[in-house]
This record gives sequence, structure tokens and C-alpha cells, in this order.
Amino acid sequence: MLWKADPNSLRFPSKEFGDLIRNQYEAKRRSTPAPRALVKKEFGKAVEQQFRHWGIDANGTDVAKLADWIYVDLARCPGLRMHHDMRYELLGATTDKMQDNDTQDFAYLYTIPYVDAITLDRRITGYAAAVARRLKKLNPDVDYTGRIFPNIAVVIRAHP
Repeated sequence: MLWKADPNSLRFPSKEFGDLIRNQYEAKRRSTPAPRALVKKEFGKAVEQQFRHWGIDANGTDVAKLADWIYVDLARCPGLRMHHDMRYELLGATTDKMQDNDTQDFAYLYTIPYVDAITLDRRITGYAAAVARRLKKLNPDVDYTGRIFPNIAVVIRAHP
């Protein structure tokens, strides 16, 4: 259905787009000595960005206070939290280089709390699993660790 509606939605981004993402990550890494330490502090920016992206008028809304309220409970906006924490996980991996197909895997991160299984490339699977373990430590009821897989064969073995 997706292919029929818009085949470009399933294609990898152009080399130029991959270069843009890599450059953004490298700039953030250079400007931030310990990016993983900023995950909570910069969550408000992620919430603000969602408001802008979806065209939601934030006038009269204390976005920082809303972001703090969301952040303290992993059940509030869990897809956004998974995506945000994953971004900072990858930013903290300073020797790892962003790949062209990372943008697709990142788009799927929002869905992890809502699906039974997801496949990501092997590299991103490792990072996502690390984030899922960290979130589970914060709240054992929020457990995405058994949902993240490197390929469909592993999913089938895990869910016979």
C-alpha cells in the first residue's frame, strides 16, 4: 500500500540528505562535550520541535513545564521519549558515524512502544536495545527490550 501511494517514501535518502544528517550530528558532538548528559535537559527542545513540526500553536503553553511533566513518566509520550533518548545515545557514541539509512530507522523508533516487534539495522538495534534497557531500569513496567530485533529471522525465532 505504501509503495503504491508513494514509492519514494520507502527509498533511502539521497547522499546529500545523509551528508546533512551526518554534519548535524558531528556539529552537535563537537559543541557538546557529554551529549548523553543532556538527554533530560534538552527534552523540552524536542517537545517544542514537535509542536512546530505538527503546526500546533504553543501560545499560552508553558512548553518547558509540559516537557518536564512528560519526562517524569515514561508512559507519557513513550514514542517521543524513545526517539529522543535514542538521539542522545547516538550522539554520545562519538566514534560512530551516521549512515544514510539511519533516518529510516530513526523514524521507526517512535513506534517501538506500540508494536510487538520491530526490525532495525544491526547497528541501530544495539543502540535502541541499550536505550530500552536504560528505560526499563527507570521503570520496570516500561519494557521494550523484547521488541527490538536486527532482522525478521530473529523475530520469528523469538515469537514462534
